[in-house]
Amino acid sequence: MAQQQQNITISAPGFYGLNTEESPLQQDTGYALVADNAVVDRFGRIGSRKAWAEFTTANNLTYSAAGGAVRTEEVVNRIGSGVVNGVRIVLCTMSVFQYDANDALIQEDYFLCELNEPSGGVFEIDQLTLPTVLVPSFLADAQIVVFNDKAYILSKGNDVLVYDGTTVTNLSADVSYLPPQDDTTIFAPVINGDVACAAYGRMWVTGVDGDYQYIYYSDLLSPAKWYDGKATPTDPLNTAGIIDVALYWPNGTDRIVGMAAHNGFLFVFGRQSILVYGGVSEDPAGTSGAFLQDAIPNIGLVSRDAITNTGADILFVDDSGVRSAGRTIQEKSVPLGDLTGNIRKDITQAIAETADKTTISLDYWADESLIVVQFNSQGLAYALEARQPSPTGASKVTRWTDCRFNRSLYYETEGTARVLLCANKDNKGLL
Repeated sequence: MAQQQQNITISAPGFYGLNTEESPLQQDTGYALVADNAVVDRFGRIGSRKAWAEFTTANNLTYSAAGGAVRTEEVVNRIGSGVVNGVRIVLCTMSVFQYDANDALIQEDYFLCELNEPSGGVFEIDQLTLPTVLVPSFLADAQIVVFNDKAYILSKGNDVLVYDGTTVTNLSADVSYLPPQDDTTIFAPVINGDVACAAYGRMWVTGVDGDYQYIYYSDLLSPAKWYDGKATPTDPLNTAGIIDVALYWPNGTDRIVGMAAHNGFLFVFGRQSILVYGGVSEDPAGTSGAFLQDAIPNIGLVSRDAITNTGADILFVDDSGVRSAGRTIQEKSVPLGDLTGNIRKDITQAIAETADKTTISLDYWADESLIVVQFNSQGLAYALEARQPSPTGASKVTRWTDCRFNRSLYYETEGTARVLLCANKDNKGLL
C-alpha cells in the first residue's frame, strides 16, 4: 500500500559560507573552511563566481612618448556614473606611466575620460579636454559625484572639475561662483576638497585646503554658491554654510574620512568615530536645521571609498571588518552590525596588513546581491551575500583571489546590468 509522501530538505555543503572563527569540530556543517572564488547563489548553494570579461576595445588617450621608454602602463583609477544632461554617463580617471629599460619611471600623465558604448557590450575610453589642473597626479584618487544634471570631479588640491556632457570646466569659472567668505575673509578661493557627498539638494565637501574638520555645503541646487557670511550678503537668499566638526568627535580628536547620506541623515565618518547629523534636509543653518543626532566612538572608516549605500543601509569598512550603520528610526539610534563576524580574524588581518588604506574599497552589486570588499594591493576580495544572513547573524562570505581592481561600479542602463572593474592594461581595463 502506498505511503504518504514527505518532503525532506538536503542542505548543500558550505551553503553558509566561510567560518574561520569557530573550531571545525564545533561549527555547523553548513559552514565552509575554504570557499575560494565562489559565491552563495540565490538558491543557497555554493557556486563558482563569474569570470572577468574585457569590455574595453580602445583607450583613446593622447600623450607624448617618452624618450627611452620601453614599457607603458595604463591604469584605470577611479570610476563614477550618473545622469548628466538627461543621459546616463560613465566617467573614469586614468594614469599612464612610462618606464625605461631599468624599469624606472620616466614620465607620468593623468586624464579624465568618458566611457562610450558604440556597440552593445563594449566600451571605448575617450579622453576629455581639461582646463588647468594644479596637481594632475591627484586626479588618480578623484571622487566623481553626479549632482543636479552635471558630474563633479573632486581631487585633493584641485578646483572642482564640472562636466556637463560636452565640456569640462572649473567650478570657480562659473559666472555665479561664490567662494566661502565673510566681510573680511575669503575662506577658500576654490573648493579643492576630495571628500564629497551630493544629498538633500546640496553638495557637501571636506578636505578644502587640506582641512578635514570643516564641511562646506553649497546653496540649494546651486553648487557654485558657497557660504556668504557678509553683513550685506552678495546673495541674501543663499543658504550655503559651514559645519565645524572638530569639537564633536567623541574621542576628542579625529578627521573626516568619508561622508554618506541616508534616510534624512548625514553620516560623517572619521577614522575612529562617526558623527550623525539630522536636520540636513532643511536649511542646515536654520532654526530647525542641522543638529548632531549621535556620536559613535571607537569605530570608523578605513578609507573614503570603503563605503557603500545599498538603498536600505549604509555599509562601511572599519578596522574590525565590514559594518552596517543600520538604524532603528523609532529609537533614533544607530546599532552597528558586524557583517564579517564569521571571518573577523582574516579580514582584520587583511586590513592591518594593507599599508595604503586607499586601496581598500567597498561596493554593492545589486544584480548579484553581493557586497564586495576589495584589497587591491593584496589581490584579494571578500564577497558578502546580501539576501539572507548566516545563523550567526553575519553575512555568508566567500573569498576571491587574483582581484587586483582599483574600484568597481555597478552599472545599469537600458535594462542591462553589469559590473565595471577598474584595472591596468595588463589586468585588463574595464571588465
